[in-house]
Amino acid sequence: MPPLRSYELFSRGAARDSIEDRKNSFGPGAAFLSNTHNMEALLDSWKINARLNLYLLEAIPDDQLPIKLAKGKTVLGNFTHLHNVRLMWIKASAPNLMDGLNKLDETATRETLTDELSKSTKAIHDLIASAGTPEGKIKGFKPHAGGFVGYMVAHETFHRTCVEIALRQAGTPLSDKVAYGIWEWGTR
Repeated sequence: MPPLRSYELFSRGAARDSIEDRKNSFGPGAAFLSNTHNMEALLDSWKINARLNLYLLEAIPDDQLPIKLAKGKTVLGNFTHLHNVRLMWIKASAPNLMDGLNKLDETATRETLTDELSKSTKAIHDLIASAGTPEGKIKGFKPHAGGFVGYMVAHETFHRTCVEIALRQAGTPLSDKVAYGIWEWGTR
């Protein structure tokens, strides 16, 4: 199989190729897809994402947690939703990791939310680690653990953005330090 051009990497045909075919199509540097050391990088990416959630939550005063988008969740509701979606995946994929985790609603305190987010971060970390490699399986999710982390980070980033938009619309935007800080993956 010849190497894929950049515009072909994400075509329907490429999506149907096996992981082995895709590794080969990336050329000589493609060994990264099967390198088990990349599991550490994948897990680190998950932990950085989770720290960014806590960094953002910490920067928002209590009186701004009830702020709501015209159509959507409150600031607090976005954070509880992140946690509850994590629980949904844990319950479906590794129910043994549910011990000590509690579903939250918009009456959660900041302290409870922070504690529960930390616990669900650890449980998702353990779920990802149980896949063994980035190509490993997460029960109920396709294609693989690497894709699962991408899905989770994308979902949580979307909700961080909803928080930022709600605060802007309410006339209480994040400070520049925090707005830029949630994109500083190398330092968070």
